[in-house]
Order: sequence, then C-alpha cells, then structure tokens
Amino acid sequence: MAIVQDLLSLPLFQGIPEDHLAKLVDAFKVIKHPSGTVLFEAGETATKFEILTKGEVVIEEKSSSDKPSAAAGTRLEIKNLAPLGELGALTGLPRSTTAKATSDVEVLSVSIKDLLGFFDA
Repeated sequence: MAIVQDLLSLPLFQGIPEDHLAKLVDAFKVIKHPSGTVLFEAGETATKFEILTKGEVVIEEKSSSDKPSAAAGTRLEIKNLAPLGELGALTGLPRSTTAKATSDVEVLSVSIKDLLGFFDA
C-alpha cells in the first residue's frame, strides 16, 4: 500500500479515502519506457492518465508554425511521483506539450474511462 500513501501526497488525490484510492491503484498498469521515448505529443487527445514513478521526463513546447516568434523548448522537467498530462486527461483538451523520457522511466497508467469512473464513484 506504499503507492497509495505516495498518491495521497499529490493534490489530485488528497482527501480520497485510502480504501477507495487502493481500488484505482488496482486499475493502474506499470509501464516501462526507455530513455528517449515520447510519451505523448502536442495535439494528441489523451487516452490515458499516467503517473511518473521512476525516472525523469521533460515537457517541451513546440514552436508554432503560425507564430514564428514562438520558441520551442523545455517548459518543465519532471521527476518521479508526478502526474503526466493530467490536464488533457481530465478535460479532454488536446495536449499542448510533448513529454519525452530523458532517462529510463516507469509510469502507472490507467485509461481515461477508468479514471473518470473512479472520480464519479
């Protein structure tokens, strides 16, 4: 149940009873990605919600072709135990950034349908 305690430290899961959160943890799949893997691309629609549990990920903005002055670059570096792309996952909005593993990473992944069902319950 250590992961349940870890998740309770994230604002998204604060205030959720441990036994209820444990049910969500059961729905998560552990997925490993090698360094260099693109976890999601700007413009994609989220199909899953992920929590980084090991490794590092960089969140990058792409330059916009219709805005030549908009520079591409690193927006944020994320280390373990952090949600990835939660805004797109929870709102259905297209992703505005790209996430790329900068080391070997491990994530907990759950489908959007299962995540939203969890919050509805």
